[in-house]
Amino acid sequence: TPLLFLAVQSMPRVDFHPSTQRLAIGRVDGIIVVWDVNTGTVIYQLLGLRQPVSAVCITGDQGERVTAYAAGEGRMM
Repeated sequence: TPLLFLAVQSMPRVDFHPSTQRLAIGRVDGIIVVWDVNTGTVIYQLLGLRQPVSAVCITGDQGERVTAYAAGEGRMM
């Protein structure tokens, strides 16, 4: 996991929730994908942004809240 933490620190479009082992990745097509790192499977995808995701954050005790921002739209979701 040191490599995972390095990736999260250097890429604002990626966030990791350590207790749930969930990884949120904001894509250039505006989609946010949340992965279960333990199983390597996609848990869900969030649609709604039309521009590249500039930043993403995953929070909550169970990693249940994902917030994303697209600077090109000036909008959060």
